[in-house]
Amino acid sequence: MYESISFSLPNRCRTLMKVVFGSALIFIAGCLRIPAPAKRRFGRWLRFTFPAAAQTLDSIPQDRLKNYVLFISLRPHTRETRLAQAARMAGWDPILVYAGGDLKYDPSKFFRMHARVGGLLRLLWVTWFFRGSLVHVFAPDGAQAYLLCKAKAGRVVLDINDTCMSHLLNINPRIWHYCEREAISAADGMTHRDLRVKYLQKLYGYSLPPHNILVEDPLTETSPRPNKSKLGGEIHVISSGYLGIGENTILRTIRALCTNRIHVHLYTMPFQQKDDPEMRVYRELQNESAYFHWEEAVYGETYWERLSLCDFGLTSYEPFVFGERPTLCTEDAVRGCASSRVMDYVQASLGIIIPPGVAFQWFMARRYATVAVPLTREFLKNPRPILEAALREKAKAKPKNLFPISVYGVAPRLGRFYSEVTADKSFRKV
Repeated sequence: MYESISFSLPNRCRTLMKVVFGSALIFIAGCLRIPAPAKRRFGRWLRFTFPAAAQTLDSIPQDRLKNYVLFISLRPHTRETRLAQAARMAGWDPILVYAGGDLKYDPSKFFRMHARVGGLLRLLWVTWFFRGSLVHVFAPDGAQAYLLCKAKAGRVVLDINDTCMSHLLNINPRIWHYCEREAISAADGMTHRDLRVKYLQKLYGYSLPPHNILVEDPLTETSPRPNKSKLGGEIHVISSGYLGIGENTILRTIRALCTNRIHVHLYTMPFQQKDDPEMRVYRELQNESAYFHWEEAVYGETYWERLSLCDFGLTSYEPFVFGERPTLCTEDAVRGCASSRVMDYVQASLGIIIPPGVAFQWFMARRYATVAVPLTREFLKNPRPILEAALREKAKAKPKNLFPISVYGVAPRLGRFYSEVTADKSFRKV
């Protein structure tokens, strides 16, 4: 509910809303500074507010509780499904309880049990009601996980998709940063999808939980999917995922590629409509160039089929390409951030065109992609011969070992991590 309201407001109103919402979270957390056994009793008493979830959790046999981990998701994402697969391989049985939004996957394929509840407070009651030893919270950012971490009744592992401190715009007030910092500090463990929180620790003195593990969005397969592109024909590049405005656009990159007779296939997020004002420049480019193709959003196997028809995947951050100063996000956040699309390109056996300045993604591309092409200003001056050489290199390259970054490779590490958190006798009271 918070996000659906927030993103419909102007920036100033959004900032004010975060001040009010953050203040409310801090006040509620202060009121809930009661012993864990009392929280457990309140959770049982409040079960009428989440009947489906209560029935699901009550069906777990007492002797099996130690093997269950409760996945709490404020905004469902495919990351939960990948970590659920790894957890099950490691001997843990994940349960999904989520709030808001429609799932873009069938939860029964990944979770033996799942339920939906109404919002943040009900998710908190569910964590109190849960009789198992571990709760894994998935949140859009650290601030939105504040209450779940500060008012916990048991051990909590935190996983955040983004960091509030990354944004230079004034839509994130100090109280929002405070909530994020406190949520991370209060958690018993953290699964990191990238290096951003480590940068927060280094640059801003964030206190990390006692247990931490880096788990980039793991691949669901251990070997690359076969690529269907043909050497010697046209060159096809694909860009998928969210496309921002201002410095987050990739318009100059696309223009340079299309000018050099390289096909670019653009797949944006479903909520980014072609008739949106900020997308007008891409509509105009589609009319100007036969090499630019703005495609409709696709999912599942159709998405993988489209990827396999291209030669390269594109991920770009143009300020790093053209030597400009970022104004929307801090440089450390961009350098340390992860990307699901990079992992998709790796899985689809694509070469990856990427700026070296996006350091963590550049490292992943060089280590696991068939070939990584540095996206620089010099490259954009004459990209075709560079990509043709990269295609020849790609044709001769040996398959990379993707096991370490697959759910199969992650499973043992994640299982040990869960066991370490639950075995830690020093439960962090907050």
